[in-house]
Amino acid sequence: ALGCSRYLARWIAAPLERLSAAAARVGRGDLETPMDAEAGLAFGAVARAFDSMRAELRRSMVSRSHLDQLINSLG
Repeated sequence: ALGCSRYLARWIAAPLERLSAAAARVGRGDLETPMDAEAGLAFGAVARAFDSMRAELRRSMVSRSHLDQLINSLG
């Protein structure tokens, strides 16, 4: 029973640790590194949603940067 409990704890903790690490990377401005979407069946949907958010944020930042460059070239 103790071995099963430890396995279950690792099964839950490992994907959360990966999600936490991915959130920290995004917080530091790293929008390039994708989230491991295969983070386990229980957290796979959360990982995919997080990665989708990261990718959309990256696209928004690239679009904004391009727009800023365009405006600066006109002025």
